[in-house]
Amino acid sequence: ETGVDPSNQYEFLLVDHNDYVAVYQLPEREIYEYTDVIMEVLPEDVQKEVQHGKYIKTEEELYNFNVFYVSNCVHVIEVLTVHKV
Repeated sequence: ETGVDPSNQYEFLLVDHNDYVAVYQLPEREIYEYTDVIMEVLPEDVQKEVQHGKYIKTEEELYNFNVFYVSNCVHVIEVLTVHKV
């Protein structure tokens, strides 16, 4: 819908902060959390969403996003460490 303020419908906003995902709480747009989610491990479409500002409706949705992608980050780091010479 045009002209609708997304901060009325969403609780959080995810943004790229120094190659990590940062979470802002709406409507104040105050920092809520600096996550351990590395941008480059996100799927390309999710990276683009976060770079443009990905809105999250609830704390549960935010938690699920963090759990899923933090575990992906850990897996990628473990794979890179194992294959290091």
